[in-house]
Amino acid sequence: MLPQYLSIGVPEERILDGTPNDLKPYMDAYKLKQEILDENMWRSNMYTLNAVYVAISMAFSGKKSKAKYMEKPILQEEKEEKKEEALTEEEAKKQRENILNMLQIMQVNFNNTHKKDKSD
Repeated sequence: MLPQYLSIGVPEERILDGTPNDLKPYMDAYKLKQEILDENMWRSNMYTLNAVYVAISMAFSGKKSKAKYMEKPILQEEKEEKKEEALTEEEAKKQRENILNMLQIMQVNFNNTHKKDKSD
């Protein structure tokens, strides 16, 4: 384990003086950095792939090609999608309120109907 922790930048003194629980956050941070790096490389490849696709499409189809390079960065689109989801949540809240109002009206109507039945 010593070489592994040294390879991710944990000082040797910390490794020798610490317990496995003390070293876990270092390994978790390293794994998180690797995930971020992997995601960044994936995004970079998405930009490259899109550019190559557009270039090939234009080369073979010319002006007839419908291929377009990404209009917005991937992260910007993700942020906009989250904003749209937030609007959807607001709409869902309004729908829940409408349903609650309808149920309350139904309850009042039910109670009124059953009061009439009892008096008959």
